[in-house]
Amino acid sequence: MHAWRRVAALTTLALALGLATAACSDSKSDSGGQVSVFTTRPENPLNPLATTEVGGGRIIRSMFTGLTSADPDTAEMKNAMAESIETTDSQNYTIALKRGWKFHDGSEVKAKNFVDAWNYAAYTPNGMQNAPFYENIEGFDQVHTIDPDQEGPEQAPTPPSEKMSGLEIIDDYTFKVKLTSPLSIFTTKISYVAFYPMPDVFFTN
Repeated sequence: MHAWRRVAALTTLALALGLATAACSDSKSDSGGQVSVFTTRPENPLNPLATTEVGGGRIIRSMFTGLTSADPDTAEMKNAMAESIETTDSQNYTIALKRGWKFHDGSEVKAKNFVDAWNYAAYTPNGMQNAPFYENIEGFDQVHTIDPDQEGPEQAPTPPSEKMSGLEIIDDYTFKVKLTSPLSIFTTKISYVAFYPMPDVFFTN
């Protein structure tokens, strides 16, 4: 989903590391082994909706693009996949997407890929670790329930809804977000991996 230059850079890095490893070994060395990128191994599958640890997060950021991102030199927030993010009260946001972005499977990124991903992650039965990040969105309390005994045998009650009322798709490239209260840092918050979109195949496979 990133620009081809990022993909090419990662591919080149992997090849370079592999060649370097081969050059340092003799012909009697065992095959296999590991290549460490960013120095840590991900604890879980590389799913933006369920990754909360640094190792996996770094790799996910190399594979995906969010609505906003921080400038690496100034730390200033800027639009990435978002064409525009408009609000008059810091509680109701209208987000328009840039067209032409695609997932790695070739499918186009649309508004529903964000809305479906956020709803899926917030819904308690899906067990996504990043669910708490959506608590500011109206209707979160209708899709997310608390496990009464945490690690104990009791299960969290089934939520009354699977979709947050604060998310509304306007068209293929526009959606609205209504928060429970004004949040001026919302455009910064949605730069986190929990707010990345997921392709249609994620929900069917």
